[in-house]
Amino acid sequence: MELLKGMENKPIGRIYRLYKKGVLRDLISTYREDIARGLDLKALWKKHEKELPGYIDRKSFKLLYELLLGSLKAKRKGWDLVIGKQEDVSLATPRWIAMHRANIFREIDGINADIALGIGLQAIELADQGLIGVEIDREKAIIATINLRLNDKQGEIYCNDSLNTEIVEVLKKKSLKIMCDPSRALKGKKGLNDLEPSPWQVLNTYREAELICLELPPLTNIRDIFVFLNDINKEYKKEYVLEYIADDHRVNRINLYLYNKGVSRFNEPLIRIISRDEEFLMPIVKEERIVPRDMSIRDIDDSLYVYRMHKGLDINGLSPIIFDMFNVDKKIINNSRDVWFLSEEKIVFPLVEGPFRIIGKGSMNTIKGIIQEVYHGRATIIPRINLTNYWEEKKRIEEKLGIKERGVKLYLLRDNSNLLLLEPIYQ
Repeated sequence: MELLKGMENKPIGRIYRLYKKGVLRDLISTYREDIARGLDLKALWKKHEKELPGYIDRKSFKLLYELLLGSLKAKRKGWDLVIGKQEDVSLATPRWIAMHRANIFREIDGINADIALGIGLQAIELADQGLIGVEIDREKAIIATINLRLNDKQGEIYCNDSLNTEIVEVLKKKSLKIMCDPSRALKGKKGLNDLEPSPWQVLNTYREAELICLELPPLTNIRDIFVFLNDINKEYKKEYVLEYIADDHRVNRINLYLYNKGVSRFNEPLIRIISRDEEFLMPIVKEERIVPRDMSIRDIDDSLYVYRMHKGLDINGLSPIIFDMFNVDKKIINNSRDVWFLSEEKIVFPLVEGPFRIIGKGSMNTIKGIIQEVYHGRATIIPRINLTNYWEEKKRIEEKLGIKERGVKLYLLRDNSNLLLLEPIYQ
């Protein structure tokens, strides 16, 4: 196997031998249970050393342990039988999102190419139509190969730069759809041009592909995306769908699908919001949108419903679009970084949390009176205040409010002088 050339006696090569010998699958299941029960590296080695083949030395076992820690984390993302280092699994796509993207790719015939393969989790779902994977890091490419085969999937895996002329020539001979989840800086600049490879590089290199899916950082501002789209339309005639994946009322992923003309099932550019069980399609419309009026807590109408949007939606520019969708014209001035707004209607939307009902507002003493009278001192306060020491402040607030024991979950907002007490309405 070309991928393993020169790596046979390195730890990852020896772990690949475990797979080839047919023992890795059972070993993953057994060792994960031991780790979940609290066995650390030293204890796990001591328990299993004698049953391991002789080529698994301590260095190889240490890597195996790290890959199994990542495997446990991957299982929480829906991946039952994969391995990977924890830092790679942390960035990896949850399985339900990978399945959704694979369904989009299945709408078009042709082989799928994942040109930023990583440890291969997205590739597992793309492999049914034929797969070519490209990963510049050899260890990750080997792990991706193992993950594919543990899940009974096959693919051509190359360890190379996806923009390398030789690789590009290989890929251009196929009828391709391109998946690219580029690496991004953990700190510093995080614009579109700071991705590796950049969207421009991918588009210039694979312009003939029927479909290119670019995963963008979840805080990418929508204005920057539109600037990019306007620029590429001057040179390439591509149709597009801009997709936001919602998980726990936050943007988990942004996918930009670029189609050749006439390939997409949609006949106009769209914003698509996807959650685990809902899909919302919104046409790209006017630039001028509703600008909600800021309201102090004191002036809020108690009969209105309250909703919350995560602060990231202000950063990536989605909040004005959502305000426009639901005709929101009132925001609450408050000390949290999240966006809290008011509506007469009940809103059901993946990126909006709520509704909340207003229980009371005013001073700390006023709120304390409500807690004692309505809830008899039994409540769990969630302070939505910009706090450095959240848990200390939460405890202090609950003591001030005379909380005797845990009970109904209540949210507490504050502007400069007033508090607002909210209770979720469970639908």
